[in-house]
Amino acid sequence: MHLPPQASPPDPPCKRLILAKGVVCDVELCPSCNLFHLNVGATTLRLPPTALRDLAQTLGIALAQYQRVALLIAENAPPSTTPRTDGMH
Repeated sequence: MHLPPQASPPDPPCKRLILAKGVVCDVELCPSCNLFHLNVGATTLRLPPTALRDLAQTLGIALAQYQRVALLIAENAPPSTTPRTDGMH
């Protein structure tokens, strides 16, 4: 007689500590599995500390680059083509 393999018991649910809350996301830590839970809307990324650190660094670099590009775009933008409302042409 062949018996099916027994399933291992499920992992206990994470007991998360809220580390930060923002408008777009929040970050929680599960001390038992040592993973950060990055919640963005209905999506959760479970990241080890090294991955969260790399993500934070990469996002910081992207934001700095964006600020430089936005400044260059603003400096090189043509004069506003919005119609004047003061009666002058």
